[in-house]
Amino acid sequence: MRITAQDAGGIADEDDQVLEAGFSQGPGDSNLSMIFQRDLFEEEPWKGDPQSTDYFSDSYCITLGTGETVYGGLEQVSFSGTQGTFDFSGRAAKILGIGRQLVVDFKVSEQDLRLFQEFLRKVVTWGVPSQVPQLHGFTSSTCERQQCQGFFI
Repeated sequence: MRITAQDAGGIADEDDQVLEAGFSQGPGDSNLSMIFQRDLFEEEPWKGDPQSTDYFSDSYCITLGTGETVYGGLEQVSFSGTQGTFDFSGRAAKILGIGRQLVVDFKVSEQDLRLFQEFLRKVVTWGVPSQVPQLHGFTSSTCERQQCQGFFI
């Protein structure tokens, strides 16, 4: 599956107590949007049981704008310029109702893409080691939590 994202970003949402990174094709119910979240106030680094299969408590979640949600399940994320490739486990792809691979062409500002990548890294590298994806091609950033406050639609 391939889409073009018109919106992307990340936020440390203290009201909902989550770290979020997400992207969307644009406004409207027929457009794909995907949000990656984890608990904002959990210890870093994660100090749980590496053999845990309790992904609800010990992993990030991926939610589509239509409500489908899975805990863990992202195997790899690769960026080449403004194109991101997201590889999902068979379990995650089935629950989300998408293919095992999603290619996203990000048509967003460089700042929004950097913000998305920074928060995505913080979200998906926390939790059960078996659910932490391989990350490739992310831009480096000096983004601090207080400076990286942004929203996405």
